[in-house]
Amino acid sequence: MSDPTQVPPPPIPNPNIITPDQAKDPVLVLVLAVFLGGIAYLIFGQWQKGIAAIAAWVCLFAITLLTCGIGAILFFPFVVVVVIDAYMQAKLLKEGQTIGQWTFFNTHV
Repeated sequence: MSDPTQVPPPPIPNPNIITPDQAKDPVLVLVLAVFLGGIAYLIFGQWQKGIAAIAAWVCLFAITLLTCGIGAILFFPFVVVVVIDAYMQAKLLKEGQTIGQWTFFNTHV
């Protein structure tokens, strides 16, 4: 028999879930994403996606430099996708929804 006065232990937090208490202003995230790329993901907890985006940004920027600008065909669309995605993820958190480490655009957990 279980004792009704016994309090269950608190749930173990899932490191792959980002909760609304980590929400940041979506406009701030948008501005950071425009100027700093994947670093915007880091400020609200999507550190795995943030590190991957930073690595991709560096590689695409290097390709752009090495090809005398031709690599911009890949670099600028990547930046646009990161900016839109970071803003939408921040907006979901601000609205009280949870997101995962690898959620994209309007999907939530």
